[in-house]
Amino acid sequence: MNNSIPFQAEWIWKNQAAYNPYHQTILARKTFQLGNVRRAVIKITADGFYRLFVNGEWVNDGPGRSWPEHFQYDEMDVTAYLKAGRNELRVIARHWSVGTFHSVPQQAGLLAQLEVELENGDTEIIATNRTWQAAEAGAWLPDTPKICTQMEPQETYDARREEAVSFEKARVLFAAPAGPWKDLRASDAALLTRKPLPFRYFMEANLVKRSRDLDFCVPTARLANPGLIEANIQTGNAGGLCALLELEQAGEIVFYQNGFRVSVDGQHHPEGRYPLETGRHLVLALTAELFGLQKEQTLRFIHPPASLKLINPLDAAYPNPWCWISFPEFVCRNNDLTWPGFSPSMNKEGLSHAYRAKVEELSQAVDDIETFQKHLGDRARCLPADQMLVRDTHWQFMGRAVAGSALERVENPAALMADNAEVTVVHLAAEGDVELVYDLSWNLRMRTGACWWRSVMKR
Repeated sequence: MNNSIPFQAEWIWKNQAAYNPYHQTILARKTFQLGNVRRAVIKITADGFYRLFVNGEWVNDGPGRSWPEHFQYDEMDVTAYLKAGRNELRVIARHWSVGTFHSVPQQAGLLAQLEVELENGDTEIIATNRTWQAAEAGAWLPDTPKICTQMEPQETYDARREEAVSFEKARVLFAAPAGPWKDLRASDAALLTRKPLPFRYFMEANLVKRSRDLDFCVPTARLANPGLIEANIQTGNAGGLCALLELEQAGEIVFYQNGFRVSVDGQHHPEGRYPLETGRHLVLALTAELFGLQKEQTLRFIHPPASLKLINPLDAAYPNPWCWISFPEFVCRNNDLTWPGFSPSMNKEGLSHAYRAKVEELSQAVDDIETFQKHLGDRARCLPADQMLVRDTHWQFMGRAVAGSALERVENPAALMADNAEVTVVHLAAEGDVELVYDLSWNLRMRTGACWWRSVMKR
């Protein structure tokens, strides 16, 4: 193959209004005809993840890490995947729009060029351009929290939504040398190896009950800095939420307040326990610290009474009961490219101290709807729930309760342990979820401890 072939490919994505969406996944595809293939090489990259399939066969994931000013692509031989006649390239591409310790995202973009040498001596170039098709991949849920500060958002796949795909012509964003990705070059790192690791043992099937807690996970860093969320500790996290809590009878409300300083009717209890009378109470939750690596904060009602009702204090009819509270005077931003440097003009310690004092003051001063309007009315605004909240599934798994065995609801559980045509059938239960527990291998357990793979079949 001639390595001097210039890039004819163009950066593409799904056609949409903006190209810095938070955690978007798309599908891109191209069908084409070929004669007899002698050799074929593909060059491919994306900001920030791709999964490549050729004629339905999974080929590789990538790209490896690289700086935007020296962006890299993967190059691989795909001769064995092609055939004479009709062929298809298909790519799952994900864009984080969040900083990680592995990448500095610029905007959504996918670039690929297949170079095929035919047995008759001709060369065919199949490159990303406007003839490709792209679609939103709705089965990958976008509203998930970051896994941790070093990584991208959590990947959550809902197979019930995989049929809802509508392809259209892809949007060309830039020519290959243009855009925010500069100095394109082949990666100098070896591709990851692919070694199948089947499950070793089927261990058990459990009937589990999910927690009744009410969990609200808030991407405070993104809400405080629209269009920007960095992995470093230098970006401010000021903000909070407020709602009216209504009880039909007196009782104790218990909060898990991870990252928030919570007050109810102007009272802050560090242990999170609040004995409340019948009626309405004002709940105020402000981020406890201005700076930190935690980009989402969590407010959870532990075993709330069934009669509990939450009401938006700005608009009682608004579907999202929480309003967002902003603090523009504490906005402080620094990107990952200049980290760990911090602008001398920004007094980080002074800002942190002033913010903590403001949170302390408001936690005491805002004790009812009148004081809320007085102190926070001009700061508060209604936001849709899908913009203000993300789906954190980890706490549900950790909080589940095993109610008993579900073995009688599982047919042929060993089928999941091999790549063949056999299937495992799970009969769902109205009284809970069915959880399958597999052991990956004894060697893996010796190295990492008991490493189990759990699959929860949800109602």
